[in-house]
Amino acid sequence: MTPSLRFPLLLSILTTGILQLSPAGGADDAQQPPAPAQANQQIEAAGRNIAGLPAMPSQPRSRYKTLLKWIEVPNDAEAYGDFCDFGFWSGTSYAGYSDLPAGYWVYLAPKWYIFKEDVSSSAAPQRPRPWSPEQATGAPDTWPKSGDLPTAWASRTPDGQREWLQLTYASPVRPTAVLIYETFNPGAVDRVTSIDDKGNETELWSGTDPTPAGKDKGICIIPVQAEGDVKCIRIYLDSPKVPGWNEIDAVGLLDEKGVTKWAASATASSTYADVTQPPPTEVPVQLYQLR
Repeated sequence: MTPSLRFPLLLSILTTGILQLSPAGGADDAQQPPAPAQANQQIEAAGRNIAGLPAMPSQPRSRYKTLLKWIEVPNDAEAYGDFCDFGFWSGTSYAGYSDLPAGYWVYLAPKWYIFKEDVSSSAAPQRPRPWSPEQATGAPDTWPKSGDLPTAWASRTPDGQREWLQLTYASPVRPTAVLIYETFNPGAVDRVTSIDDKGNETELWSGTDPTPAGKDKGICIIPVQAEGDVKCIRIYLDSPKVPGWNEIDAVGLLDEKGVTKWAASATASSTYADVTQPPPTEVPVQLYQLR
């Protein structure tokens, strides 16, 4: 599986809002990073100088909030210049550094700064990570296509161990059936449970996946008789039994009126979204002025 990740490269202006700072690991630990206010002023000044904008106002509008970490990568100046607002990246290792947090990456040579939040009113909504549990929320967007596609959830490894996908719905549902849209290597589902607010798990169904292994895709329709309303369910997969990634596009709950409810959020035992690549340094940086 080759992740098809897209990285935003729009250069914009950073302002105040840095709340905390923790140095990155590496050989340069002895060198202390600048204080949050000083780092913010350097970033702001660099951005405005490159974009040709006037000096920072006394009360600038915040864009990024909470500086999580910084790492020093002087060689990236060749690809990104002195300043680059790279955007969100979920990678955990880069340029010899590991255990990096997901966040918004900003390059002010020779350092990358990783911020926790984008609080700008103009910030675009973040797309779900490829093959992440979030890809199983909402109505199907991979179906009726099939194959190893990033718009469906996939576990971290194809056949390493049993896996589960947990889905939460916006409001409680009294389900009559669970609809599982399997879009790659179906046939591994063997158990469905409900989970209450206290974390107690109740089995709704166990057995053999109605979609046989060997098909390219299938809608696994599992009738259930829940004793009460359900807001969270967990889908179990015998991943080693069906070779390859067993990918799920969406999971619906069919209610007593025949209306299908789609999940609002999801988590999983593992996800291929965690297998990421570092920022592509060969991609040229594009510069945009604020309006």
